[in-house]
Amino acid sequence: MNKYPNILFITPCAFSKETGGGITFTNLFNGWPKDKIATIHSDNTNLDFTICNKFYKLSSKEIRYFGLKKYKTETKINKPTDNNYQRTTYNFIYKIKYLFFGDAFPNKGILSRDLTNFIDNYKPDIIYTILGTSYIMDIVKKASQLYNIPISIHIMDDWINGNYNKGFFYFLEKFRINKKFKFLSNKANILIAISDEMKLRYEKHYNKYFHVFQNTVDIKKFKNEKVYVNHIPTIIYVGSIFKYSQSETLKILCESILTLNSNGFKINFKIYTSKDHSVLLSEFNYMNNISFHDLITNDFDYFNTLNSANILVLPTNFDSNSIKHIGLSMPTKLPSYLISGTPILVIGSKKTAQVKYAENYKFAHIVNDDSIENIMNSIKLLITNSEYSNNLVNNAFNTAYKNHDQNIVRKDFQNLFINNFNKKN
Repeated sequence: MNKYPNILFITPCAFSKETGGGITFTNLFNGWPKDKIATIHSDNTNLDFTICNKFYKLSSKEIRYFGLKKYKTETKINKPTDNNYQRTTYNFIYKIKYLFFGDAFPNKGILSRDLTNFIDNYKPDIIYTILGTSYIMDIVKKASQLYNIPISIHIMDDWINGNYNKGFFYFLEKFRINKKFKFLSNKANILIAISDEMKLRYEKHYNKYFHVFQNTVDIKKFKNEKVYVNHIPTIIYVGSIFKYSQSETLKILCESILTLNSNGFKINFKIYTSKDHSVLLSEFNYMNNISFHDLITNDFDYFNTLNSANILVLPTNFDSNSIKHIGLSMPTKLPSYLISGTPILVIGSKKTAQVKYAENYKFAHIVNDDSIENIMNSIKLLITNSEYSNNLVNNAFNTAYKNHDQNIVRKDFQNLFINNFNKKN
């Protein structure tokens, strides 16, 4: 009988209902014995203990910047004026850092005594990681070598090419990151990409075989009959909003909706996101027909909200930096969109994996430019042409059944680790 190995997550984002990585982890590892998962992380979101209850939070004991301990922002402030001083100092340091290194301040990871004690007590068989930062890569390498355990790498964003492109000395950190990734990918027993496009690109570049696994959904549990509860047609967006991903296209969508309303075509736009991540709040929060809401962490409320909409939007920016960063990625929310019973509007470049996926399976209406007029016409089409919208919804259901059924995909995913472990034991 095959045994479940002890999996050690070493990851910048942990099990959480607030991040794409955390949600994907939860769905793919659902059903794995809870005592056989432990997580080392640097996540600041609310953790989800459904799948894992052994967590170790990385701190300045394990993360070094230029060889120094990370500055402790939690230091107690006694004087009110110190807040302003600290904020001004932080902003100045950040600007200097960005000028020289962009978003990639040089860092490294070490195995502290506390961290090795955590690993010693757990006794892992396999390391599972999404990498993503220099210090995570260091800790993965050192833990693998110290405990002589194999590495499994799951790439969810093309951060290798999308990051480390700004600042006077960006090339230094980029060189370090590429060198570390090549070393770890050569050592890895299992390599996983998040999309077919990423698989093709990475296999060609690194000459290694990549499996493909992305997020799943429990179709049997959450698929509902379509129910509209809106007096005014409603568009919904769910997820993070970042400058390098979707913020610019979401701004254009907001402008399109405001224009539609001013021309007598009434429609609401509801955005569910972490307010800490939204760069749109200051510009559109008080506009009529546009509203911001907290992320929905209850599964049934989440799926009922998607089901109640008239359109679900899946946007990406069109600038080259954004395409470089997310061009090979696949949004975590896509499987839930597919089974929502709501037509999907995809706005993005033909160069991105999610647009190519929508084209191949015809599960969404696609706008390949940032024209306000084209976006407005597409919204009108999806709301007024029920036959066309229903056809997209049926294609979306079929795509979900074929590629995202949790009961099928999760079993294949978990068997990768179970089979790989039992072959060697």
